Amino acid sequence: MKTLTILVTGGIGSGKSAVCAHYSSLGIPVYDSDSRTKALYGKSLRLAANVNAAFGGDLLTGDGVLDRAKLAERAFASDEALRRLEALVHPAVLEDFRDWREAAGSEVVILESAIASSLPSFMSEVDRVLLVCADERTRICRAMLRDGCDEQALAQRIRRQEEKLPAALRAPDAVIQNDASLEELYAQADRALRELVKGHGGI
Repeated sequence: MKTLTILVTGGIGSGKSAVCAHYSSLGIPVYDSDSRTKALYGKSLRLAANVNAAFGGDLLTGDGVLDRAKLAERAFASDEALRRLEALVHPAVLEDFRDWREAAGSEVVILESAIASSLPSFMSEVDRVLLVCADERTRICRAMLRDGCDEQALAQRIRRQEEKLPAALRAPDAVIQNDASLEELYAQADRALRELVKGHGGI
């Protein structure tokens, strides 16, 4: 049976990581795109070499590791530079995800990502989309507590995200509204999972 791939996504402070942690506790393999991408910079010699070559050729330390601070400074200097980095990183992450999913050997896997819904190459791997939402004030408060970010900057980032909302998030297969307790969040997550896997078996 083909592995059912569920994308769990949502904006800053929505609670998608809490939902994914709950699914992981149920034994469902979860691919955390953020942490796996960070690991790839150190694990993939090919990616490190390609990024180094694309951004000046002086980003590798004496140990052959990318200087992430220097890379960020250059990559975020312009939209063009960021697109150049993404053109190298996204294919590497997609390959890593495919390898991970095959190794997981599970009937259902979770892809946790804030940006996959806007990337056709990733959406071609996804069977269902679960969107985690919360009101803006709640999201800002959560992100401020977690990251110590500036309130005004967070509000601007949230609005920019919503302006670019891809079609996949305008009609997701399931929605969780995360404005209450953790117990309610987990209950909604369980209900959503049952609906998303219906007809696929295994859970």
